[in-house]
Amino acid sequence: MSFWNALFILLIMIFMEFFVSSIFAQDIALDDTLQAKVAADGTLVLTNGVETGIQDIWLALRTYLGTLFYHKEFGSLVPDWIKEESSSSSRLAFALEVQRTIRTDPRVVVGSERCSVVAWDEAGITAEAVWCFIDQDHEYNLTFTVNETGKMKQVLADAKPNANTTSFKIA
Repeated sequence: MSFWNALFILLIMIFMEFFVSSIFAQDIALDDTLQAKVAADGTLVLTNGVETGIQDIWLALRTYLGTLFYHKEFGSLVPDWIKEESSSSSRLAFALEVQRTIRTDPRVVVGSERCSVVAWDEAGITAEAVWCFIDQDHEYNLTFTVNETGKMKQVLADAKPNANTTSFKIA
């Protein structure tokens, strides 16, 4: 490989890192209770890149729509569905609300967002949301539960293998 080819590849890598960072930026990492994560040395832990986008979507799903006085369009109506009976129309409306919330993130490829209800019973709702970020080569997913009080908990985040994933069995 020539010097110029290597330099060109390096510049492309730097540009891509900058581009991804500029789309997602950084944010303060939040724990399950939405409190800032603090490192052992007392500094705040930061999210970076795609991790920031995933956290933003999770935060939007957990925030009731219209509760932020400075951003009335942020959030979701997911808690409104907790007391509803499990019917095909309720499941569809819940899934559409999750999709609408994900779609409001400008980094999500419009039309890539999906949601399926995995379980709906007296204990709550379990759902899986899937979407693609702009200029990313795979889908991201988030599996979460909403209990009867409206409290949401993340079950899995971006861990479900898809049809394009190769799996290996070790004997």
